Amino acid sequence: KFGWLMRGLVAFGFHLMGETVFWLKSLYQLGFVCFLISIFGLGKILFKVFSELTGKDYFLN
Repeated sequence: KFGWLMRGLVAFGFHLMGETVFWLKSLYQLGFVCFLISIFGLGKILFKVFSELTGKDYFLN
């Protein structure tokens, strides 16, 4: 009697789970990229300070 409704709800549920996984993966990747940028940014600042303290320029920039 309500088989079509159950099939529709199950399909919709799987669709929602897929969308949720997609958004979570995107957010995770975005966070990972921000994390890497912050690490490289901090590394650049630390190397700059270190090269100024030691008087040697290890990197061109």
